[in-house]
Amino acid sequence: MFNEDLFFIPVFGQPFRADVKETEKEYIVEAELPGLERDNINLTYEDGVLTVSVKQETIIDETRENFIRKERRSGSLERKFYLENVEEDKITATYKNGLLTVKLPKKDTGLRRGKNIPISE
Repeated sequence: MFNEDLFFIPVFGQPFRADVKETEKEYIVEAELPGLERDNINLTYEDGVLTVSVKQETIIDETRENFIRKERRSGSLERKFYLENVEEDKITATYKNGLLTVKLPKKDTGLRRGKNIPISE
């Protein structure tokens, strides 16, 4: 009993996993947040940065013969993603089966192309 992971959400203590995809028309951010309630997830987009914040509190109150245990755990985590050229008023998000999906439509369509920089001797 005492060796079990009392904080059942595996995302805390390490950054949660996220994938960022780019298409011609939008960016798609998918974050794995298993075990969280939708109300514990906060999204903001400001100055070209999408911020995904999560907060969780867990209370375990267990009583058995000659044994009382009360434990409280809380934690929060935040990740930021720099995504420019986004139509802020058209950002959408869904959360289903532990997967947060955020779609950020682009102002100007097309894939970003980096500039090749030559290295001189």
